[in-house]
Amino acid sequence: MLRHFKIPFIMFDPAKTESIKQIDNWNKGRYKVFMSHINTVARGLNLQKGGNRILQFSPNYSNELQIQLIGRLLRQGSPYKDIFVDTIVVKGSIEIEITKKIRSKRLQFREFTEDMA
Repeated sequence: MLRHFKIPFIMFDPAKTESIKQIDNWNKGRYKVFMSHINTVARGLNLQKGGNRILQFSPNYSNELQIQLIGRLLRQGSPYKDIFVDTIVVKGSIEIEITKKIRSKRLQFREFTEDMA
């Protein structure tokens, strides 16, 4: 059985009251997950007081943006130690390859930083 969930979509525009309300609702714990494009939420937002799951669409090749996105949720003041970033992809599309490339970059970054420690 397929159930429908109402997932807030955050396309942050500081000039729009609705965007500010959505961020505020997230940080008050009213949403357990939200959906957004990585370019919209990867920088400049304080999202650590809300949930710990983001549903993103349209992945891109930037590992730095992925790290920034996770950093929006996993920062001082967050009640969570685990963060989940799920990516919506279309079967058989280039998005699958992009997601694989990002995963590879993330593993390389992790190995590099562990070697430096």
